[in-house]
Amino acid sequence: MYSVLEYLSLIKRKGLISKSYLLIGDNTAVVSEIINLLACQQEDFPCHRCWDCQSLSKLNHPDFFVVNPQPNTIRIEEIREAQNFLFLKPYRLKKKILLVNGGDSFGLPAANAFLKTLEEPPKSSLIVISASKLEGILPTIISRCHKLFLPYQENREERLPQAVGLFLKGDKVSFANRKDFSEFLWGLLLVFHNQLLFQATGEKRLLKNEPCEIILRPYSLKDLEKILEIIFKVFSGYQNINENLALNMINLAL
Repeated sequence: MYSVLEYLSLIKRKGLISKSYLLIGDNTAVVSEIINLLACQQEDFPCHRCWDCQSLSKLNHPDFFVVNPQPNTIRIEEIREAQNFLFLKPYRLKKKILLVNGGDSFGLPAANAFLKTLEEPPKSSLIVISASKLEGILPTIISRCHKLFLPYQENREERLPQAVGLFLKGDKVSFANRKDFSEFLWGLLLVFHNQLLFQATGEKRLLKNEPCEIILRPYSLKDLEKILEIIFKVFSGYQNINENLALNMINLAL
């Protein structure tokens, strides 16, 4: 299976980059690396050494524009400015690149205005939307973007949610908000991933803190596929699955 960066590198070499991408996950380092990969014009992209890569790292590349929530909402004023940018001719790159951070923070007027740009983007443009979750993004925006789920932050392994251990022990768990629930689901996946890796290679990568040592039985790849399907339905908003229903479904799968 390709990583997100390997996948994008492959399709860039084949000239198959889409017009718009929706990056789902809280991983700013990977988002930055993706932008560099898409923009770098060197053969060994992203090289991090050329003028384009260096200018991107300083956020002063003439063919790159970033929209950030101000302070918690993306307003129509920022979208109008981004649209004006996209309709300009590229200065150095083949396509002008627009990065919209906080894609789940669109105000309704901004989302409607941005939808028109996604429907008919300028030919020399590439739109990248970054969002921590699919919830809050208009379905019409989601449907017009190629979706890529980002890998978990590397340092999150050290702060696995305590609820993971409690859940695997059979205790009842609850969550104050959807963000905490999402953190729990990612942590649960990480535990199963590391155990499957241990079963396949003998490499003990079960995490050091207590919750990760609590494995009730040897989970198979088929078990993980069931859990992945449930978690995907939660993150995609399928049939409005709530936390309690999702936990019950995972319990049944286990």
